[in-house]
Amino acid sequence: MATVLDLCGANRHQDLAADAAIGVGLAGAVGAAVTGMTDWQHTAAEDRRVGLLHGLLNLSATGLCAVSLALRLRGVRTPGRTIGGLGFTVALGAAYLGGHLVTASGSASTTRRVRTGTIS
Repeated sequence: MATVLDLCGANRHQDLAADAAIGVGLAGAVGAAVTGMTDWQHTAAEDRRVGLLHGLLNLSATGLCAVSLALRLRGVRTPGRTIGGLGFTVALGAAYLGGHLVTASGSASTTRRVRTGTIS
């Protein structure tokens, strides 16, 4: 959302909304990391390696977004927007790998239960 707001132009309201969106995203990243590690511990072989890369990319994206927010809050908005855009790009790569894990390889626990007929 912050990237969309940044691309729409710069005014005080959009800046505040972008900052809030990054803050909410950073808070959500903590919960996503916990559930991701829980799923990752049940993987093996190639899925484990892909999952590790997915997690590392998400960690990198989170770090870039945290730096972006820190810069924005200090009033250094243009570099903050640039780093935020880079974080968004890294997050897209991580999302692609996460999607591959869930759909192509069936690593998601729900997907696995559906395939084995154990879902209730």
